[in-house]
Amino acid sequence: MAEKTYLLIPYELKDELKKTYKIKWDAKQKLWYANKMEEGLNKYKIVPMDISYDDKDFFKTKLKSMKWDAIKKTWFCSFEDSMKLKNIDLKET
Repeated sequence: MAEKTYLLIPYELKDELKKTYKIKWDAKQKLWYANKMEEGLNKYKIVPMDISYDDKDFFKTKLKSMKWDAIKKTWFCSFEDSMKLKNIDLKET
């Protein structure tokens, strides 16, 4: 069986992406996933982030998909949002 690739899918796109890519909901992880990754899903892949507790509120305003993984004790965001990190002025924190 293929390994699940977890995704951060915006709520407003879930129905469209379910039909197009056959993504599924993992109720335990509370995340969407794909058994077979396709190019159109790459921007939704999860990227772990190394963010301090003190900086979390700043980054949450900049990265719409940012979420906390209580099991792994780390922040993560979508690949698409992770690309925005290059353009964020860290002097604002």
